[in-house]
Amino acid sequence: MVLKSNGSVFCWSIIDGNTNTDAFGVSLVPPASATNVIAIAAGTRHHMALRADSTVVTWGGVANGSVEPPPGVTNVIQISAGVSHCLALKSDGTVVAWGASTAVGILVVTWANGLSTVPSDATNMAAVAAGGLSFIGTSLNVNLRSNHTVYVRGSSGLNNLTPDGNPNQHVLQDYPDVSAIDACGDNVVALTTGGDVRAWSFQSLLTPPTNLTGIVAVVVGTTSVLGLKNDGTVIAWGVSPGFDGLAIPADGTNIVKTAAKSVFLRRVPKRG
Repeated sequence: MVLKSNGSVFCWSIIDGNTNTDAFGVSLVPPASATNVIAIAAGTRHHMALRADSTVVTWGGVANGSVEPPPGVTNVIQISAGVSHCLALKSDGTVVAWGASTAVGILVVTWANGLSTVPSDATNMAAVAAGGLSFIGTSLNVNLRSNHTVYVRGSSGLNNLTPDGNPNQHVLQDYPDVSAIDACGDNVVALTTGGDVRAWSFQSLLTPPTNLTGIVAVVVGTTSVLGLKNDGTVIAWGVSPGFDGLAIPADGTNIVKTAAKSVFLRRVPKRG
């Protein structure tokens, strides 16, 4: 999934290059309303686009639910797609969530007609990152408050863990001095206001390399982290079972944005 300079969106299957449907028969074709797009987000089998008028367009699908934005999803400033749900951050600092009813554990809230009543204390937010149901049955959403602290819901214990490789630091919930966050499955990565990288995962699989400097953005996938450096190069770390390789292509330079996402396996090599 890519966003083009003219505000249009293009999607394709990493398995066979199909631009119409993915390996599961879900449409990859953006709707006609996906114009003047300024930001995109890809879930496991669904896609989101944020338009310049602060509205959200979605396509694809999730099991036991709908990705169609509920009424009133306007004034949106950021979007994030989880494994089976959608998050939208509004300009007033509140969060809207919708998607699969089976994702109820992610926000620990009550769903009605696909729209989630986000917890009342999920306010004054500056960024959202949708995780999702992982392979070990956990789930999470991670938000960043305007005061640079982390707000976690539905992590099944991840919120009580210290950063990978930093056992003496603060746990994930209310972790301070954070400038950016990302989540995938049951993994979380954060960039601090001081330029340091912190990661959380079960079994401490994402410990950042030593002497890591110059990082300006980070994203996390199923088993690895990508860090964008101030010289336009990318560094990767984590574990690489199966199809999640950590090698950076030789032409991976002059980069301005990175993205990593979870992999959904069903007797096929890989989809993205």
